[in-house]
Amino acid sequence: MIKLTTTNIKYLITINQIYNTEKGVRCTDVANILGVSKPSVHRMVENMKNMGLIDKDRYGEIFFTDIGEELAAKYSRYYEAFSHQFGHFIPDEVDKISGICAFLAEFTTESIEKMYRRLASV
Repeated sequence: MIKLTTTNIKYLITINQIYNTEKGVRCTDVANILGVSKPSVHRMVENMKNMGLIDKDRYGEIFFTDIGEELAAKYSRYYEAFSHQFGHFIPDEVDKISGICAFLAEFTTESIEKMYRRLASV
């Protein structure tokens, strides 16, 4: 079982938003969206590569592994649901992303899935 941090989740969701299965994602694009430096993105990419979530091709393009793609889709879905439900309480977009990702990082995927299903049934 992979334990994701707040930052892992934030990167998964961000990469998933701009992901192209044929072209991958450039570190520069991730850095621009998150407002972080390219070296920060490269460090996180190496971390996530070591976790088995992403791969890089020889040109530096980022691609999801099967498990990475699965987790990115799940966490993107969770983020959207929780953001829709609670996001209006957090006016700043950066705070909202960080807060919801931190919330998601604190629970097991089983617990998040149960909460997600309850939200969906409301």
